[in-house]
Amino acid sequence: MKKLLLVDGNSLLYRAYYAFNAGGVNLSHDGMPTHATYGFLNMLFRALEDIKPTHLAVCFDIKGKTFRHDLFTEYKATRKPTPEDLVVQLGDTKQLLTELGISVIQKQNYEADDLIGTLSRQIPSVILTADRDAFQLISDTVELNLTKSGVAHLDKWTLKRVKDEYGITPSQMIDLKALVGDTSDNIPGAKGIGDKGALVLIQEWGSIENIYENLLSVKESIRKKLEDSRDLVFKSKELATINIDVDVEVGDLTLNFPFPSTAKQSFERRGFRSMLNKKGLWKDTEMVTVNTRDEIDTIKNLPSPVRIAWDKDFVYVGDYQIRILANLLDGGVDEGEIWKSLKPVLEGKIGKIVSDSKALKEKSIKISNIVGDERIANHLKGSSEELYKEIELPLVDVLIEMQQHGMVIDMVALNQLSGEFKDEIDILSAKIYGIAGEVFNINSPQQLGDVLFTKLGLKAIEKTKTGYSTNEEVLLKLKDFHPIIEPILRYRKLQKLYSTYIQGYAKLADENGFVYTTFNNTGTVTGRLSSSEPNIQNIPPQIRSLFKSRFPDGSLVCADYSQIELRILAHLSGDEVMINAFSQGRDIHQETADAIGCRREEAKAINFGIIYGMSSFGLSESLGVKPHEAAKFIERYFAQFPKIKEFLDGCVQYANLNGHIETMMGRRRYFSKFDKFAERAAMNMPMQGGAADIIKKAMLAIHSRLKSEGLQSLMVAQIHDELVFDCQSSEIEALSVLVRHEMESAYQMIVPLHVDIKVGKTL
Repeated sequence: MKKLLLVDGNSLLYRAYYAFNAGGVNLSHDGMPTHATYGFLNMLFRALEDIKPTHLAVCFDIKGKTFRHDLFTEYKATRKPTPEDLVVQLGDTKQLLTELGISVIQKQNYEADDLIGTLSRQIPSVILTADRDAFQLISDTVELNLTKSGVAHLDKWTLKRVKDEYGITPSQMIDLKALVGDTSDNIPGAKGIGDKGALVLIQEWGSIENIYENLLSVKESIRKKLEDSRDLVFKSKELATINIDVDVEVGDLTLNFPFPSTAKQSFERRGFRSMLNKKGLWKDTEMVTVNTRDEIDTIKNLPSPVRIAWDKDFVYVGDYQIRILANLLDGGVDEGEIWKSLKPVLEGKIGKIVSDSKALKEKSIKISNIVGDERIANHLKGSSEELYKEIELPLVDVLIEMQQHGMVIDMVALNQLSGEFKDEIDILSAKIYGIAGEVFNINSPQQLGDVLFTKLGLKAIEKTKTGYSTNEEVLLKLKDFHPIIEPILRYRKLQKLYSTYIQGYAKLADENGFVYTTFNNTGTVTGRLSSSEPNIQNIPPQIRSLFKSRFPDGSLVCADYSQIELRILAHLSGDEVMINAFSQGRDIHQETADAIGCRREEAKAINFGIIYGMSSFGLSESLGVKPHEAAKFIERYFAQFPKIKEFLDGCVQYANLNGHIETMMGRRRYFSKFDKFAERAAMNMPMQGGAADIIKKAMLAIHSRLKSEGLQSLMVAQIHDELVFDCQSSEIEALSVLVRHEMESAYQMIVPLHVDIKVGKTL
């Protein structure tokens, strides 16, 4: 016989959070809180053993207003904000449930109660919650299990027990609440009517409608209270009534229990080792090894969602491991053939948890209905769920397309610049050899150190294990003491450009001059994209000019956020001086220069240095002034922008206390130890990480509009705060308007976002 277990996810998670805190238990793993998730799963697993359902769904509220707020704007207005460490665990709990193959159900504008009420009318159900609102859902086919005594025991309620103990039916519980009200949900009820009095009224009259129709028959002392609260009582009944007719789509709710062993590693990562050994919780079956192409067709009865992963030896699909052909002796299937054979699974409707969706798509594999990406989820561990589902997961397709578009190098210009670099490198080499009085390997730190500090007698500033240090910082300090230093510095700069970019791009470019970078969306703790082979995030000006459009009459359009990190700082700090400067379109660097008495370029260095937590010593190095002068600049800066210091100090204090800091969109950076580096990172993360979130959101919107409006122009690169487009000449104006709008409206702040757009034949 079918039995559906309906779990109120938010209710149980709250109960677990406070039950474990009250007991002094505060589990954490890798800096991320886990005690509520752990307690929730304990309750769920205990309920599965006790109730033995055939089907299971966990329902959650979605952040934001519901239809009840439209009925009563003060609904739940008195509730305290959800603790931050619980918000983190809410997303993590949903992720784990998905990996276990358990349906997570939520719908905008409705609460978990409404979803539970709707689903409970479809098959015999057991509701698991800590919320007594669910009493009204009890029927001859619906049982209620209330959590009791922390998380250990369940209080079971049936239709008979409600009638026996309350003398009313479950549906009349709505009328009872309409009279009593609910302080936790801010449902007003009738003023002056208590629990006992309300129950007597419902037992006698049956409903609030009957009570008000017979108000003259009600005791006079109560009648006045009811008359005064008439509107509130009827409004309260509307608010208290669970909607049992929500249009909610659900898949197969069949419980695949015991759980697939493929989910074990997620429990291992979170330190839930006691659950790994829990008897009857996991499937005992080991991985089934598949060695031939024909055997792949026998793979069936896969759980939903199914986990798909791979390493150098196997492709893993649920409980199957398909051996990748390495040599004829061991057997196996060619990897390309494996993915081709799995096409029905990959493109089918079954939900999929993949170890790395981007890597799969980079293999030109079409995969649909991805419900989890372990690489991205692990990278975002502790951040809010919306960031994962609404930005990072959909961004994968955008990045894949950008990688496939590639960028075009002008090979004629590349070869010409190569010749110029080689000629100047040869001239500099000869000059260096002449000054040194010998030929040596300029690229060898050891040989260069011997020439500088032994033969030429320059004062050694720093020593390493292998000899004298000749890094750039050392050479710059020696620049005024010997004529050999300047050509060495120039030689090094040109040699790096030549080897890294000129030779590097020449090797990577195809016959048409296309180079294809790889964008990594999990390579930095701040959320910024990184790129490799080639790295296009830090292209020197001379090299940028080598990139051109692929279209015969095309141009490259570069859209760059102007001073986005400073604008985010103004927004977050609430500093009126900075807000006014940005809001009125004034030059923030000149404004800073005028305020603290320095040149604009110095003010620019100070503005950005402050964001990165630069010390007076670091600023003195940057500006070329003495540390005490730099300290005065910083002192005057904070006097001019007082709330900036207050905000930055607050970031440090918060991160030190909580072990993390986060952006406006909830991206978190964790700190295992809190040293000077962590202090600077805590100051900078809200701005740098916030900028990364904003540009990613803009990329998604632009990508969507380029498709929907049928433009041929392509988004080909993201370089920190800048997006690069390869554009046909006929689309330059339309593209510029589109891009500016989406980038400037990507996130609403107190100060406006501003985008500078440049159009040129080269980058």
